[in-house]
Amino acid sequence: ALAAWPGLSEQDSRRHLDAIRALFSEAVEDSDATGLIHRDPESMRASLARALGPVPDAVMGTLLSVFQQFDDAVLTWQRNAASAYFGFLDASSGAADCDYITATLRLLRLLATHGPALNAVFTAGLAATPPL
Repeated sequence: ALAAWPGLSEQDSRRHLDAIRALFSEAVEDSDATGLIHRDPESMRASLARALGPVPDAVMGTLLSVFQQFDDAVLTWQRNAASAYFGFLDASSGAADCDYITATLRLLRLLATHGPALNAVFTAGLAATPPL
């Protein structure tokens, strides 16, 4: 049985849970282009408010926390990928040109989709990578 959220009946809890599932599914589908659901907590709060209507602040805070944790997990993977590509460029002096091009294009895609969030990784990686 579904436990009701604080301040909500079981029926309202089920309705809200269904709305959150739909919103999360939609957000994950949209994340294919960016890898992230929402970075801006206020836009996420607005999306949740449209989907759920009025909910207690504690519930909204918990939901925002879950979506932020998802974004943080995605960013961890993106940081690791960028670091690995820079490591490849630094360590692969005998690699074929197409391998360098592939790694560089993948870095460019990460920069285009996650630039501000990966600023520290790109700053360190560009400083440490010798010119080809």
